[in-house]
Amino acid sequence: MKKLFFVIAVVMLVSFWACERETIQENQSTIVDESNLETVDDKYYGGFCFYYIEYGFKWAGNCYSHIPGICEYRRICIPKIIYKPCQLIPCWPEILDPWIIYEKIDPREFLSIRDKLELDIDVRQGAIPFAMNEAVLGLQFYEENRLLSSNGKDYIYTLKQDLVLDKESVEQLGLRGNVVKAGEYPVVFNRENKTFNALLGVEKDFRQ
Repeated sequence: MKKLFFVIAVVMLVSFWACERETIQENQSTIVDESNLETVDDKYYGGFCFYYIEYGFKWAGNCYSHIPGICEYRRICIPKIIYKPCQLIPCWPEILDPWIIYEKIDPREFLSIRDKLELDIDVRQGAIPFAMNEAVLGLQFYEENRLLSSNGKDYIYTLKQDLVLDKESVEQLGLRGNVVKAGEYPVVFNRENKTFNALLGVEKDFRQ
């Protein structure tokens, strides 16, 4: 009888240990899954950088300011500021054409990144980049500039020269390409907060 009681006790103890181990493994799996989800959500997130843009057409080392384009831009990064752009601007991972996004988007969905992060940016040259997805780069401006033109209803962003993005910007924004081709791009204007949001298509530079 004592042996039977001892066997039953051992079986119960082993069963209890197995259940506890299974529970721990399930909890660990849950933690890993949540970590993976967080990584996916953070695909386009990083530290915070904004650009100071020198407008013009670059040729033979000179910048001709009377021609629409971007001669170069300078990245100003603030590593202490970590923000999730998709909480301030809409992210559309499934649409890779900026013109289709433009037709579907509500301008009021574009919040002012500068105001939300309380940044002191020179609006004459400053712009904040964001990625709506891996193929659409956004530039948020806070006043009209020489690359913006209006037909009385809509704004157009015109580049007369390809814009090649630096490696750090491509990696930070999660873009799959590094070149914005010369051409015309849509601008989403939020009249409530006076933000001009140029939506630029990004391609891979196959010349490299």
